[in-house]
Formats: sequence, structure tokens, C-alpha cells
Amino acid sequence: MVYRLRRTLSVIGLDKLVIGKNGTFQINPNFNIHTDFDRFEDACIQLKTEENPDMRHSLYHSAVDMYKGQLLPRCEHELWLMQLSMYYQSLYLQITKGYVRLKMECKDYILAQKTAIDALRFDPKDSELNMYAILAMGFQGNLSMAQTYYTAAKPYLALEHAEVIKKYLHIK
Repeated sequence: MVYRLRRTLSVIGLDKLVIGKNGTFQINPNFNIHTDFDRFEDACIQLKTEENPDMRHSLYHSAVDMYKGQLLPRCEHELWLMQLSMYYQSLYLQITKGYVRLKMECKDYILAQKTAIDALRFDPKDSELNMYAILAMGFQGNLSMAQTYYTAAKPYLALEHAEVIKKYLHIK
């Protein structure tokens, strides 16, 4: 199996990625492997200190775009993976809220709505994301859609988020 893997990897110049050591195989420690997990976390960390608005937009976009949900769906019941999945999902939701806030400030309501709705797939009861989705709909002029969405999301909205929606969209 390792021979076949090495042969396949040799096509892209990575035939030395898997090496034999002490009667077993391992990833060659001389290779510097930078995964999507690393890039996602790096973007999230860099966002905490980044001052340049264009760079912030870029970092937010790349981090939000990178997250795809479950890490290893077949192993999602494993305790070690559940903790890691929860960590990345929490980080994703935190970053997404910042990105949606930024898009709302820039009056890019279409992207704010799309991003909030996409994130709600992972946590449909998130009050803040529901608020942003409803506000974005309303600010685009889709008041009937915003009203319908508000009615459906009302049980999940924190009181302060519901008040913000009522204030800006005059929804009852």
C-alpha cells in the first residue's frame, strides 16, 4: 500500500513524503505541511491584530470560505474529534459574525445575508446571526421576507436582538 502511495505521490514530486522508520511508516518530518486547519487558525489569529481594512476583508473572507463543517463525518462520534469539531465550529461562528458585521457596516447586505444564512446551517438557533440575516433582508428592501424570517426565528432571538430588528425594520 505504501509503495502504491509513494508511486502516486511521485507524480507531483512527493515520493519522499512517507518514509519508513523503526519498522513502520510516518510522514517525513523534513516536510513542512501547512493544512487548511493551520491556515484557518492563522487567519483567525491574524484578525485579532490586523488594522488594515483591506487585509481584514481578505482574512475574513478566506477564513469564512475555508470552513466546510464536519471534519471527519465517519468519526464524528469519537470524543477526541467532537472536541476538535466544536472548537473549529465555535471559531468559525465567531469569525463569521465579525465578517457579517463588517459587511453590514459596508452596506453589502447581499453578502451579509448570504454569509449569515450559510453560517446558520451550523447553528440555526444563533440569535446574532438570525438578527443579521433579518436586518440584511430588510435593508435590501425585502421587508416581507424579513417579516417571515423574523416570525420563524423569533423563538431563538435574544431580547436585545429582537429589539434591534424592531427598531430598524419596524417589525412587530
